[in-house]
Amino acid sequence: MKISDEAYLQVGTQRARRSRVPFYEFLPPEGKTEISVDRLSVAPPDQATSIADSRDNARGRTFYGWAIVTEEKSVGNGRRVVASPIPCQNPYHADIVLPADTANNREKQKLHAQELADSSYWRDRSDRFL
Repeated sequence: MKISDEAYLQVGTQRARRSRVPFYEFLPPEGKTEISVDRLSVAPPDQATSIADSRDNARGRTFYGWAIVTEEKSVGNGRRVVASPIPCQNPYHADIVLPADTANNREKQKLHAQELADSSYWRDRSDRFL
């Protein structure tokens, strides 16, 4: 399945809003290789924001916006992007999947996370979508 032109990672931290996105926002859970993202180029803006608000409210967090990384950057260095809609929650969900050999190597995951963070930019929740 073809993914949209851009893959987006949601980051609900105030720090990301004020500065460069920190690499740890792009780290998958320990032992995993999937980084949860939203495909904002196919999601209606109001619906994307509503989904993010619901998710972060359930986690006791405030949603500030998204760290944006293009699909081109997301698939670099052996990574791939896979559509993975969450039924009844988020039809625009996808995963950036790191190479399998990173599952138990946190240092390799950190290198991928830093590369993604360095190529990302911040989109505030109030910014107009492309």
